[in-house]
Amino acid sequence: MKFTLPLVLLSALSSVYAAVPVPKGTGAAIIDIPNWSELRIYHQDGSSTGIKEITTKLPTTGVLNDGFVFTGATRANTPLAAISWSSGKDDPEIRVYFITPSNTLGEVAYIAGTGWNGGGNIGFPVQAGAEALYAKKVDNYLLVGYTNAAGNLAEAYYDLNNPGWKTYNF
Repeated sequence: MKFTLPLVLLSALSSVYAAVPVPKGTGAAIIDIPNWSELRIYHQDGSSTGIKEITTKLPTTGVLNDGFVFTGATRANTPLAAISWSSGKDDPEIRVYFITPSNTLGEVAYIAGTGWNGGGNIGFPVQAGAEALYAKKVDNYLLVGYTNAAGNLAEAYYDLNNPGWKTYNF
């Protein structure tokens, strides 16, 4: 039969492409790890008790990893933002930002050579139900935009050379 080989290949590929459930209403944050040719996708777990990371390379490799990077509580349907950069080590530095159940800004970090930390509450108040959240690294600064409790666009920033979070309004 002409279609035997394609059907065999299709059935073999279907085992590579396992479905990864992502709850309805869940946002995602995506980063690219260029030196590793990896795409990392972060999404909230269905029970609002954590953040999961999906790792993939080429479409033909399927999902390489689908596990928790943070198991603490997150606000239901929290927006997510993520950044990564080269640390000069084998591993990249990664930060994932989220909103806590008490409507404050939270962060979980992958520290090169150490691994994922337990996550933390940065503590800046976020407007209840706010959807705006972004992250960017500029020079030695980590920038995280969000809607503050007063409903204004604000930006939290962290100086990698002088640790400590600060914030300002636009």
